[in-house]
Amino acid sequence: MMQWGVYISEEGALNARKYKYSGGDNSLVYRFFCSPLAEACVKRFVPLWVAPNLITCLGLLPSLLGHALIWYHCNDLRSSCPRWCWAVLSVCTFVYQTLDNMDGKQARRTGTSSPLGLLIDHGCDALNIVLSSLNIMAMFHLGGSPRDCLLVWLGSTTPFFFATWEEFHTGTLYLGPFNGPTDGVLLLCAAQMVSACVEDYSAFWSAEAILGWGWSRKACVIGFYLICVFGTVNANFVAVFKVTRTWPNFGRAVGQTVPFVATLVLAGVWLLCTATGARLFDAWPRPVFWTVGSIFLQLVFHLQLAHICGEKYQPLRRSILLPAFVLTALTVASVVGGTRGEAYERELWTFEPVEVPTLFGCVALLVLYCHNLAVGAMQEMASILGVRILSIPPPPSKLS
Repeated sequence: MMQWGVYISEEGALNARKYKYSGGDNSLVYRFFCSPLAEACVKRFVPLWVAPNLITCLGLLPSLLGHALIWYHCNDLRSSCPRWCWAVLSVCTFVYQTLDNMDGKQARRTGTSSPLGLLIDHGCDALNIVLSSLNIMAMFHLGGSPRDCLLVWLGSTTPFFFATWEEFHTGTLYLGPFNGPTDGVLLLCAAQMVSACVEDYSAFWSAEAILGWGWSRKACVIGFYLICVFGTVNANFVAVFKVTRTWPNFGRAVGQTVPFVATLVLAGVWLLCTATGARLFDAWPRPVFWTVGSIFLQLVFHLQLAHICGEKYQPLRRSILLPAFVLTALTVASVVGGTRGEAYERELWTFEPVEVPTLFGCVALLVLYCHNLAVGAMQEMASILGVRILSIPPPPSKLS
């Protein structure tokens, strides 16, 4: 087939021009608080000449600021931050959510809703998932437990991926009465503010919870989120099965999720069962999750792009396969050389000279590709639709 561009085919370009968004948020909190707040802010503070995509991108700035603040004070995910940092992060998270709701209001207000706006909004939300996951790990001081970090990562990325997967097959995205983008984010804001108000937030979250049956507060929070994730993902599967209708079609749809699930499994085996993963996590926990996070960003971005363009989802990309192959090779070699405990005690087989360069090489490659993917796809989509990315044309002047 003749290619329109690098990421969007000729057929995809035609489908993108006809795309119409379908979805909604059924949360009562959104209906009676978040939506009215965003509507009021748009009418009061945002001029008509401001592009909705600009609001989306500006909304990412407080999220990046808050994440950078926590990163500066807690690079290892187990150091304590000044309490005011959590108050700042709580405000940044709330501002991000509000601006994320405002962009859609502004788009409808100015008549500039487009598939490009959906693509940008989805990409920013996916990036915020990665940042928020690391913030939660830092707040709960999980740097000494790769298992708990993986559980937080699982609870953050899984519902986002499978919601995008459901939208790809059903054509709609309806969020339930209790959902992550609305209620979950506000609960996270509250948890961050609590961390700012208590004397020792590490001791607070590690203390036994009331009616927690011996579990700590942070374990109860993580467990609650995982239960919600299980229910959400189960609903995603049911919705996709209703659309695909037959088991063979459903099986092919489920097959599209294999790269994402394989990434989670590989990360778990690597961190929990090998000396290589253990050493890298102990020394560089953030780059470890940047690696997994960059793969996650590519998977969900390509999935959303395929949905908008009505094209087949092709998750196995060279940019993903090369780092995945390298990490798989290190994992297998480390397992062959000795288990996590054996390698620490006897150093049967060490890959330390190449571990850190390999990790940062994978991070650099994946981040570079994520940047090229985002910029390239947005430019192609803007060209296809004949719109600007961060600005809107002025309204035509009225002749007197």
